[in-house]
Amino acid sequence: MNSTMKRLVKVPRVLITGISSGSGKTTMVCAVLQELKRRNLSLAACKCGPDYIDPMFHKAITGAKTANLDLFFTPPEVVREILYQNSIDTDITIIEGVMGYYDGMQLGKDTASSYDVAKQTRTPVILAVSCKGMSLSLAAIIKGVMDFREDSNIQGILLNGIGKAMYERIKPVIEEETKLPVVGFLPPLTDFKLESRHLGLVTPDEIENLQKQLDYLSEIARESIDLDAILKIAENAPEFEVREIDEVLDNSTVKKEEIIRIGYAYDKAFCFYYQENLQLLAKMGATLVPFSPLMDATIPKNLNGLLLGGGYPEVYAKELEENISMRKSIQEAIHSGVPCIAECGGFMYLHERMQGKDEEWYEMVGAIPGESFKTKRLVRFGYVTLIANEETAYSTKDEVIRGHEFHYWDSTDTGSDYTATKTSSAISYPTTHARDNLMAGYPHLYYYSNPDFARRFIERCKATRDI
Repeated sequence: MNSTMKRLVKVPRVLITGISSGSGKTTMVCAVLQELKRRNLSLAACKCGPDYIDPMFHKAITGAKTANLDLFFTPPEVVREILYQNSIDTDITIIEGVMGYYDGMQLGKDTASSYDVAKQTRTPVILAVSCKGMSLSLAAIIKGVMDFREDSNIQGILLNGIGKAMYERIKPVIEEETKLPVVGFLPPLTDFKLESRHLGLVTPDEIENLQKQLDYLSEIARESIDLDAILKIAENAPEFEVREIDEVLDNSTVKKEEIIRIGYAYDKAFCFYYQENLQLLAKMGATLVPFSPLMDATIPKNLNGLLLGGGYPEVYAKELEENISMRKSIQEAIHSGVPCIAECGGFMYLHERMQGKDEEWYEMVGAIPGESFKTKRLVRFGYVTLIANEETAYSTKDEVIRGHEFHYWDSTDTGSDYTATKTSSAISYPTTHARDNLMAGYPHLYYYSNPDFARRFIERCKATRDI
């Protein structure tokens, strides 16, 4: 890496976290973002950890770019740079935590937790607490979380699922016991609910009257959350140090006269992309062209590369099967040498057949021999480190790239060109097809964990002219 310059940057920001999953973080963040948007503030949003869907809600509300901040995927200096780049020209950045505040990637460790992100980015924290079945015990829990680490940096409290009358009684008690300001609450919500399915929340595009629900949430927040107090906490956030990581963030591999077009599948069936991956490819000179395997007749013309991201192809299996011309165009592109990276749902789509959510079988693209089938359990879940067993188009032998897996579907041939190792255990297993121009497997890859992987993909695309 070239020599780098360091500097301090000022970013108004706050991290909203919880004691556990289900404590109301996403609802709180959506409420705060929607009401800040109504005030015509320029917003950015980030998500701790590897989740795709929460950032999609953030983007649906703010209309702005979002980012994942993940300390397993990348070291602290890259996380800080991503946070800074995502926050340029904004009034405030809201960061949503993951799981409980101290829950990291390994049992008993806070590494890569929301706390770790807050510590490494010097971000003030607001703790969202579910109030169900508690009164004074709330203060005990808050105090325990606050004091668990000396540098917890918790500077405010939000209470979830509590009525106004009870809130007005318990607020001064909590503030007296914890010496922290309680900056608002959300009552039990009758007209707002984020539905879930097997991979988490449904996506924003699948929710009817989403804007109406968000407006309702904003009205509630206007009366129950002290946005000015949150803004003050964010504005007082200290500066943090960033490095100008030129090789990673700014160095284009494409000359100005070159046009490299990479098509990426994006619709209700394929919508799981790390925005930083797409941004990195764009910074390296690629022009990104979205298309819909559900609605378009074929892939776009004059492509030099293909990305098939994750999502819910099993939910739309019938529609994908019926779009024969699209399946044929993808198969022909791959067979003719167009570089292609397919992850999870995109990998499933490339099989000869896929079992849908309805347990019926459907014809797919046919670029991967075999079938993708439904199981009754979570097949893989969690962080993985992929090690290339041999040299491939995008990796040298023994080179590493990091990612995440979360799927209930399996394959008759998951591939064996990489070895996946689990961070949380000693488990390792073969994974992923990497032959010639195609890389396809269940892991979702994070390009910033190894920017050379993305650079090689771009270089391979450069060698493929308008196939």
